[in-house]
Amino acid sequence: MRHLYRSIAIILALSGLAPLSAQPRCAAASGARRIAFVRRQNSVNHIYLMDADASGAGAHLARLTNDAEPENYPSWSPDGTRLAYQRDLNGSAIYVIGADGTGQLRLSPAPGFDVTPSWSPDGSQIVYARLLAVPQPNQPPMTDIRVMNADGTGDHAILANTLFSVEPRWSVNNQLVFMSLMSGGDLQVYVMNIDGGSLRELTSAGNNGDPVWSPDGTRITFGSDREGGNKLNIFAMNADGGQQGQLTHFDVPYEAGDANWSSDARKITFQYDINGAKQSDPNAYAEVWTMNPDGTGQTSTGVQCSDVGCAPRWQPRIARVFRRPECHSSVPRSLGFSGRETDLGQPIGVGPKFRVARWKIVEAENERQNRGVLFPAQTARMVGGHGCLDFLEQVADGFAVPFLDEVRARQRRRGSVPRQVVFVTRGAFFGI
Repeated sequence: MRHLYRSIAIILALSGLAPLSAQPRCAAASGARRIAFVRRQNSVNHIYLMDADASGAGAHLARLTNDAEPENYPSWSPDGTRLAYQRDLNGSAIYVIGADGTGQLRLSPAPGFDVTPSWSPDGSQIVYARLLAVPQPNQPPMTDIRVMNADGTGDHAILANTLFSVEPRWSVNNQLVFMSLMSGGDLQVYVMNIDGGSLRELTSAGNNGDPVWSPDGTRITFGSDREGGNKLNIFAMNADGGQQGQLTHFDVPYEAGDANWSSDARKITFQYDINGAKQSDPNAYAEVWTMNPDGTGQTSTGVQCSDVGCAPRWQPRIARVFRRPECHSSVPRSLGFSGRETDLGQPIGVGPKFRVARWKIVEAENERQNRGVLFPAQTARMVGGHGCLDFLEQVADGFAVPFLDEVRARQRRRGSVPRQVVFVTRGAFFGI
């Protein structure tokens, strides 16, 4: 049960300490991917940023906030410009802050006990858990799972008064996955619709927690002690609970848990520790690691993190959208496209308003390989007839470009080369 108490310890650390000095902001280096995570400083958890290069090594470590109080459970907005997190001030509250450390805003009432925030796929809302009583040692609290707008308005419960239901995560298919003690036994993973309907238990063996969606909403990673012998490892399953399989195979004293997917679904970051007592010992040694989605390629970033709530989180990629200026007036306003005219190749903008909620694989070959070029099916159908939009994701390491070349090559072989290619990669944002 220590895995359970590790989770409780993360969300109930409500101590206040002296202010800490400001730290430099972390700017992602070219070709690197940014990770937010939790690291202990003077025995207090705080949120940090770092870059992870192609080899997996971590660099450019910097603290994000200047808060004196403990901070936990960072969650990137889908466009990668802000983070929601839990700060233990006047109880425990949900805050948002810019990726550059500016614009900090408290969303929760004061005092209160709001924990474990996560964003909706379009970035307009935040789902979180509210503790219904002052926490007591070794007594899991009753909770609500709630949703509010990203500015804190419109707050309402979607799953009320259940035993320790926390860490809700919102998929692109408008489902929530979370962990709970509502069944009265061990900690288990559940899924439900965003309105609280169709509640189902997905796990049963051992304690299971820290569930996280893959970017396309088809897979869920989670931590489990189901092997027995005090082992803690990372597993994965389908969205319906099927095909549960093990990704890491560490043996005591080594452990793995608290995983998170990159937005292109090519990497998973996770917490690795030694003698962590199922990640419940704050004095144990822990690091941020990465691996491939099948569990291969496990690599240490070399960066130490908190053993109680390391919470490594990849920053999502941002897609930029390009438009042919001669087609400006023909784009239907019903699609929500707007903006000034610009030369082809100049980005008009990015933003959460244009989050793609559902995806369709363009090529059957890519579907079999579980990678490749994806596009928003409904938008592509509506825009395609107008022939005036080019969607191209611009990223630091240029991983999208080979996919564009591959699609065009196939189209040439088939004797069909359209004037434009419409695509985004899994988990990306686009907007104009």
